[in-house]
Amino acid sequence: LAPATHARQFLQGVFGGKPLQTEGFAYHPYDQPGIKMRNGRNPYSTWDIDTLGDLQNTLASYARQGKLRTKQGKQAPLYLTEFGYFRGGNVPDSLRMRQLAKAYAKANAAGARQFLQYQLLPSTPHPDGSWTWDTSIGDAAGDIPVINRGMRIARPRARAARKKR
Repeated sequence: LAPATHARQFLQGVFGGKPLQTEGFAYHPYDQPGIKMRNGRNPYSTWDIDTLGDLQNTLASYARQGKLRTKQGKQAPLYLTEFGYFRGGNVPDSLRMRQLAKAYAKANAAGARQFLQYQLLPSTPHPDGSWTWDTSIGDAAGDIPVINRGMRIARPRARAARKKR
């Protein structure tokens, strides 16, 4: 599930009146700057990197109600399966890396089982030289900075293959 407007209502509609069994709940917790919270909640009825505690509370409530839980009857573990800050523009990479470290800390504090950076290495440009999407944290040579000592980064296989040549 992505943080689209009314993600809460969408999730409620998924149940369709029937309880669901799951191995986990995958979510893209993108930051939504400029949204003023009301009573600690996003007025657009969604969650982002700053409201993961609220998302966990929602998942716990669904588990208690028997709506969404694991085979063992427990709360669905939270997997943050896509995250990143756009590269370029007027935001320096040093600020992006600090923000990413803060996001990782928020995910860890909220008890997320997994936190995946959307893109480790830059993608190749379009034939006209333009870029449409880049949230990478590494460079074209495959070097990835240490962002947070607690983060484990799986190195891309392509880099390991290049070193063997």
